[in-house]
Amino acid sequence: MLRIGWVVLLVTAIPLVGSAQEAAKAVSENEGDKALLRLDGNVRGIIVGLQRATLAVLSARQIVTYFHVPLNKLPDWVRAGTDVTVQYRVSADGSFWAEHIDPYKPPTPTTPPTMTTPTVTIVPLEQTPSSAPTPLQRQGSLTELRRRTLPSRGLSALQSRLNAPLNLLENEVQRLLPHYRAAVRFFNPNLTDSQAEALASAVLRCAIRHGIDPRLVVAVIACESTFRPDAVGKRGEIGLGQLKPETAAGLGVDPYDPVQNIDGCVRYLRQQLDRFGSVELALAAYNAGPTAVQRAGGIPQNGVTPRYVQKVLELYRRLCGQ
Repeated sequence: MLRIGWVVLLVTAIPLVGSAQEAAKAVSENEGDKALLRLDGNVRGIIVGLQRATLAVLSARQIVTYFHVPLNKLPDWVRAGTDVTVQYRVSADGSFWAEHIDPYKPPTPTTPPTMTTPTVTIVPLEQTPSSAPTPLQRQGSLTELRRRTLPSRGLSALQSRLNAPLNLLENEVQRLLPHYRAAVRFFNPNLTDSQAEALASAVLRCAIRHGIDPRLVVAVIACESTFRPDAVGKRGEIGLGQLKPETAAGLGVDPYDPVQNIDGCVRYLRQQLDRFGSVELALAAYNAGPTAVQRAGGIPQNGVTPRYVQKVLELYRRLCGQ
């Protein structure tokens, strides 16, 4: 891969896709298994890949979390709109992997209640008593839980927005797009606004689809080509991600097309993350090739790859605000 000289680092962090705050507040499945976390929510979208699926789950706090799950662990009954309980773990690259997906059940109280509170059915003014949900429906529905806990002001508009068909991937892309467009323009000021937006959109869509932090993808492309679509390496590497022709052919992408080049870059990085299970080794394999990493039993000490890994990781940390 092409190595460009050191770049000036961003002073502001790019927001993270998903819900780091939600993960920090998640509770352990039980005291004996601290690695598994739990999240209750409503499935708002499912993206199915070749070997795994990605579930967009909306929690009661109105935060969307993306969970990756191997296809053999994805239950047949899971559909968009299903209330689920997800028990998951956080991988080394910060992505969330679901271990168990079960129908939603309210958490079991840790201490027995000291008194019994009667259930009262409240009929909204705009509804007739016959159309009111039963107490059991109110207790078992996360949607109703959100309706009871959200402020009444503007509830109708918010509820209609939640019930409307949503493309969560596109919503997330549009939410983060201004930050990533600015980052792309920072590294390559010669791009027009429309060109920077197209590249930023491709980075976000590909990264979310393949379960990689988009900030890591930005760091890789910035170090490879400083976001120059026409960049050509000394050994024939092509484009934004500096894909070798044989690598691009193996991925089935046109390296001269900027969007396909980004897709190939992200997919190749995902392959190395899955193969080595480490961001450092995945970056080393992206630079020197997986065979060189396997032969060296780690980062090849060739005088180039260690500096490349360090440079990408340092920029990645800056983009994360560290």
